[in-house]
This record gives sequence, C-alpha cells and structure tokens, in this order.
Amino acid sequence: MTISNGPIEVFSEKSCSGLLKESYLKVFQEAPWDKYLHRQCQLEWITNQEDLFGSSMLTVGDKHEFYLGILSVDELVKKLSSSVDLEEVKHSIEMIKPSRKRFISSAIATIVDGNITGLQRVKTKPFGQALAEIEHSEKIDFRSLPRVFTELPQQYFNDDLVRFIESNIKRAVHSNPKIKMLNITVHHTCIVCDKNSDGTNSPEGIHQDGSDYLVSAYVLDRCNIEGGASVIFGEDKSNEILRTTLDAGYGIFQPDLHTSLWHYVEPIKVARDASFGWRSSVGLDLDIMELYP
Repeated sequence: MTISNGPIEVFSEKSCSGLLKESYLKVFQEAPWDKYLHRQCQLEWITNQEDLFGSSMLTVGDKHEFYLGILSVDELVKKLSSSVDLEEVKHSIEMIKPSRKRFISSAIATIVDGNITGLQRVKTKPFGQALAEIEHSEKIDFRSLPRVFTELPQQYFNDDLVRFIESNIKRAVHSNPKIKMLNITVHHTCIVCDKNSDGTNSPEGIHQDGSDYLVSAYVLDRCNIEGGASVIFGEDKSNEILRTTLDAGYGIFQPDLHTSLWHYVEPIKVARDASFGWRSSVGLDLDIMELYP
C-alpha cells in the first residue's frame, strides 16, 4: 500500500522466525512490569473519581511526579480531599494491577549506497517522545516525560533480532534513499489481560509516536485473547486507512513524524473460557540521524 506520506506495509518477516520460538518468547517471562503505565492507570482511576474528590484533584505537576516515581502512593493520596477515607482510596489504587511488561534496547545503523555497513547496539538514553502527539491535545501525554526502562538482556539481542531490525532499516532506506544514519529503539512488550481487566498498548489513544518510521508492532505471540486490532487513520483521525488484527509473525511498517497518519491498537480482552491472556510483540522506532546531501 502506498500513500502520499510513504509506504504502509503489513509484512511477514520469514528471516527472523527464531523470534517466534518458545526459547525466545521466554524474554517476556523475564521482562519487568512497565511501572510507568501502571502508575498512569492508577492516575486515570483517580481522575475518574471526580464525584468523590470534588475540586481537590491533583495538579499536572503532581501527576507528572507520581508518573515518574517521585511521589509515592502515600504522598499522592495525601494530596486528595480529606473528606474521603484516604486508606480506602490507597487500597483501591494499590489494587490496580500492572498490565504491560517491557524491555528496551537501542542501536545505531550506518548506511552507504543504500546498504547497511554497520549496526551497533548502544546504551538506551532516557526515553522521552518529545515529538509525539495525541488525538485530544488537552489530555496529558505522559510519553513526553523521560522514562528509564530495563535494557534487553544481550542474549535476546541475537541474530534473529538483528535480521528483523535490518529488514526494517531497508524498508526505511527504500522510502528515503538519502538516509545515512538511523537511531533505532527496540521495544519488547507483553500486554496481559484477565477476566476483570482488559489490556492496552495504546493508553494514550489515537496517536503519533514522533519517529520518522515505525514498526508499531511485530507480533510474536497471541494467547487466549480477542481484539488487539491495529488501526491506521488519516488526517481527520477517524477515517480508517488500514485495520488488521496481526497474527504471530506479522507486523506493520509505516512513516510517522510529519505525516497525516495516526494509529492505535485496540485493547485486548480475555477469550471466552480462559482466565487470562497476553499479546507479545516487538516494536521499532527508527529516527533519522543524518542524511546524504
């Protein structure tokens, strides 16, 4: 599929099929919970209790500090209205379960005459998406804040992952032959759900990530779930250009920054007769560092 902003490609990457094997999927058992998304869900619960807390809601600064782990649950609760049972509120907040596990890694690619001449893993800097945008600009987009995630263990930055990264570098270079250097951020994420709660990899809603190119998801595993459709919208954020539910072994490559494309992944819910489920994927942010003249 080709549009004015460049290619949108739904792909199946056979060269890195080792990523789909049980031995590789163990990476998600080892991955820590995404504490930032967990705290965002706790904040959303508070925001939804306006009738309970009245005008004594948290400031944007309070929310930022809690999201970043500067404020504890105890300190956050103390900022709420004293007319409610704060211990009960604290208990409700702490009962909210984490729903996303995450590793991160980064690499720098060098391209000469359209060919990849170097791919070097580098330490990931604090991850803040300063150029990201969301559909409803009046809402807080926490992604602009610098987050520090656990680095992917080296054993999982293996030949299959490198082939996967390089395949998508080639897609970016095919779209823009002037690319000389790329910074690639790799996200290993696992979204979980159970009978009491759905899971989401797009808590910000319809959005842009602020990178030149994206693999919004290359799905490695779907287990006991329904939903999780990937949707790409046009400039009006309502006209669907693409809708697909990715099976294991399929992904989406697309341009993002300075385009009219917006995207979203619908929540997953547990399948009938199952008690819990998950969706595991690898995502890429590809940011141009240098162009040939």
